[in-house]
Amino acid sequence: MTLLAMPAVADASEGPDPALARDWIVVLEPGTNARAKAGPLAAAVGGEAGFVFVEVLGGFSFRGVEQGSTPSACI
Repeated sequence: MTLLAMPAVADASEGPDPALARDWIVVLEPGTNARAKAGPLAAAVGGEAGFVFVEVLGGFSFRGVEQGSTPSACI
């Protein structure tokens, strides 16, 4: 499965504080059941799934703390 996560709102003033939860948009590989995957993927890294996008995007919103050097390392 290929995942792409990007910040929903970029704010450089937030700094690198690892305890700061942020909002992300996670785009799943085409054909992946976003409704089935959103909750388990988010929970696996201690985050929460929000809105699930199934019609156009095929992904979900995610609130959690960035882990690693890139957002995609979160999930």
